Amino acid sequence: MVASLGFILLGGVFVWAGTEHFWNFRMVSGMLADKGLPAAQGLLALGSVVEIVAGLCLAMGVMRPYTAVALILFTIAASLMALNFWR
Repeated sequence: MVASLGFILLGGVFVWAGTEHFWNFRMVSGMLADKGLPAAQGLLALGSVVEIVAGLCLAMGVMRPYTAVALILFTIAASLMALNFWR
């Protein structure tokens, strides 16, 4: 029961974040473009769709191991591309 709630909440975070990217698409894609990422709008759209679909799959229990790996890889790639946490 607790694990299921955890999966729902964690998946919900990714669904919410991906949806928010679409709500603020122009601003977020502009920030990515300012960081020098090529095809910032395409990367943002693709990443947001991955977040939403994988988040829903995680919350609903669809292929959870594969979904978890996809979200781990997404989080690492997005962190390296968009965040300057090392500065």
